[in-house]
Amino acid sequence: MKILPADYSSLLTDIKQRVRHARVRAILAVNAELIRLYWEVGAMIDARQHEEGWGSEVTHEPD
Repeated sequence: MKILPADYSSLLTDIKQRVRHARVRAILAVNAELIRLYWEVGAMIDARQHEEGWGSEVTHEPD
């Protein structure tokens, strides 16, 4: 049976922490990119609504 090096536990803890932090950064980057995409899509729809009158024939009935 091999004996593990004395610093093995701290090395493993450091690796796990780095993986967790990298996952969080990746999730935040994906979320930021999706928010940018949704804003762009919203801006495209808004532009079409103003330029071409999309939705101009939709009526709202009073409550």
